[in-house]
Parts: sequence; C-alpha cells; structure tokens
Amino acid sequence: MKTATIFLNGMIDADCFKTLQEGLKATPNYDCIELHIDSFGGYVYQAKQVYSFLKKEQLRGIEIKTIGYAMIYSAATIIFMAGSVRVLQPYSEFLIHLPVSGNLEMMNVYELQDYVNELEKDTTNFVALYSELTNIATETILGYLKENKAWNSARALKEGFATEIDTTVSTFAKQDKRNAVAIWDKEKEGLQELIEQYLNSNMETNLMAKIFKMFAKTKIDRFSKSMVLSAEDGTKIYVYSEDGSITDKNVVFADEAGLPTETVMPDGTYNVQTETGDTYQIVVASGVVLSATESIEMTEPEAEAVALIGEAETVATIAESVQMVASEFQKFSKAVQEQLDYLKNAVIEKDAEIADLKDFKSAMQSVMGDAPAKSGVTSPETTSIFNKKIAPEVQALINRK
Repeated sequence: MKTATIFLNGMIDADCFKTLQEGLKATPNYDCIELHIDSFGGYVYQAKQVYSFLKKEQLRGIEIKTIGYAMIYSAATIIFMAGSVRVLQPYSEFLIHLPVSGNLEMMNVYELQDYVNELEKDTTNFVALYSELTNIATETILGYLKENKAWNSARALKEGFATEIDTTVSTFAKQDKRNAVAIWDKEKEGLQELIEQYLNSNMETNLMAKIFKMFAKTKIDRFSKSMVLSAEDGTKIYVYSEDGSITDKNVVFADEAGLPTETVMPDGTYNVQTETGDTYQIVVASGVVLSATESIEMTEPEAEAVALIGEAETVATIAESVQMVASEFQKFSKAVQEQLDYLKNAVIEKDAEIADLKDFKSAMQSVMGDAPAKSGVTSPETTSIFNKKIAPEVQALINRK
C-alpha cells in the first residue's frame, strides 16, 4: 500500500487544501491518505472543502486515516471525522461546539437574518454529520455542541468520534521528537501570539478574536494541575489533569525528571503515591485511569478501632430497624384495637335495638289481646290479624338486627 502522509497544523484556512493537494502530488498513485492534524480550528468553509475532497477519495477506493495530536478543536474536528480510521493520542483534546463565523459590523436586519439562517444550516449539517458517523442521537449531539467543552481522548473514543487511541510510541515522533509538555508549550505560544495579533489590530468585534479570547481563558493552562505519581517499584507515572483529580485522566510513564513520556501505562491495577504522600489504588485501561481509590495506612490499634466502629454502626443500624418495626407494630395494634372497640359498640347498639323490638312485640301482643273488650272485635280475630300481618314484620326486623 502506497501512503501519502500529510500534516495539517495550526489554523484551518485556505492553505490547508493547498497543503493537501501538494502532499498528494508528491506521492503519485497513492492508495491511502494519512492525514496528521494538530489544530485549534478555523474556518468552516475550508474544513468542509477538505472533508468533501477526502470523502470523494474514499468513494474512489482510497483509504483515509486521520491522526490527531494535542488539539482537535472546532473546524478541525470536521476534517478529522473524514477518516474511516480516526486515531487520537493519550494526551489529545477534542472539542466540538456550535458554529460561529463572520463579522457583525455594519449589518442591516436582512443581512443579520441571512447570517442567522446560515448558522442554523451549519448547525443542522454538523449535527447530522456527527450523528451519522457516531450513531449518537441528534438531540444528544446538539447538547454536546452547546456544552462547548473539550474532551480527553478517552471520552472522544467512548462517544465514537475516535476509533482508537495510539497506545504505542506516539506517531507524532515521526514528525517531531518533542514530548507532550513541549508540544503543549508550543501550542500555548502560538495561541498567545495569534490572540495578541487579533487584539492589537483593533478587531475586537471580529468573532474569531472572541473565539481566541475564549480559548485563552479556558485552554492555555489546560494541564496546569497534572501530577506525578510513584508506583510501589519506584516507577514514576504522569497523570494529565486540568482539575487536580485522577479518575478519567490520561496516564503515561514519566521520565526521571518527572516529565511525561510517550509510553502509555499498561492496563492493570497499581498502588501509587502522590508527591504529598497520599496513596491510591488506581485501575488503568487503554491509557486512562478508570478509578482511583484512596488507601489509608493504619496501625493495628487504629484498624481494630475502625473495625469496632463498623460493628457498632452495624448494631446501631439493626437497632434502628427493630425500633422501626416495633413502632409500626404498635401503630398496627392500635388500629386493630380501635376496630375491635368499634365492632363491640356496634354489637351493643344492635342488642339494644333487638331488645326494643322485643318489648314492642310484647306490648303489641298485650294490646291486641285486650282489644275485644274495647272495640267489639272478638279476641281470636284480632289475634289472627296480629299473627298474620304485624308479628311477622316485627320478627323480620328483629332477625335483621
């Protein structure tokens, strides 16, 4: 396989396409394009121009491989995504954001509307592009663009923007032997110079200048809280960190001076110590610290005390549970007693009603038995009426009660 190797460094502008064409002319009859990118971004149009050309080359059967280094930011991500193989370094940073472009000076309302429509169209295109290549929902991609937050290479790999991380000696050594710290220092210098050029040229309203200012605030000191750890065998380990934490950070071996090398930490579990004496057990996979558990060395009495505290906490938890059960049982018992009292009172009330009905029946029988002397109706007839009509109804009431 004949490979055309091309390097795109710095701003994405019109020179990028020119550099690409010159590199391809220098390697006739190529069947693979290996594009090395280290860029903080630039112009969307030129990025789309390079992306479209590379995709057409893919349709011709040309293999496209993109390799990212210190920074793959903004418009540079569009070019990076053209590769069917997309490789990042352990120290790489990847940033996508909503598109911004142009100069807002001296625009009328119609020009501003056209400008907004163009940005909306670019946003839709970016979301569709990233979604198609990563299989991530468009709503999620749009959320990532709004976050405007740089990812480490592990996050870019996890989200599908990169297809692999170079865990061997970095291919960046092919074009320069500097270690990662030196690379980043140079990038900082380049950014600072560009920022000064824009600000000193009275282009304060230019959106590109504002973008550079944003990067200056948030990215210049990106790895200012990186740390050197020592393994049990004395090996020095370098953790790239922007916030002083260890988990989810890229990790490589450090040299004797404590500077990072390009050799990624092998997968495994390590006991390490910080420069301040704190000890951790870290789990490393694909050059990233997956977890970091702080280890605390204790004397035997301290360990026994901790064990006793643990047992006491367990007993206290059990006692609390028992107390909760007792409280619930007490509430249940109270409810049952209230129900029994209610039923008891209901029985008493029913007994009283039945007694009243029996008294009523006896009274009626007595009255009906005396009726002949007062009404002239014979006693047997009166008794028959009572027994046939009144007595059954009274008895039915008594039975229902």
